[in-house]
Amino acid sequence: MKSQLTIIDHITDEDNLNQAFKKVKRNKGAAGVDVKDIKATRLYLIENGTDLIKLIK
Repeated sequence: MKSQLTIIDHITDEDNLNQAFKKVKRNKGAAGVDVKDIKATRLYLIENGTDLIKLIK
């Protein structure tokens, strides 16, 4: 029997998040309201990504 994945499971899937980050980087994504550039965002996600995903779920 297949397990039922929710939309949040798909959104927070590691491969999906990595693919999205790579697209932003490739498109030279601009800093958002937090004023973090892509390098700062990458470092933040390395340090806090797991905790953020837990909070979302």
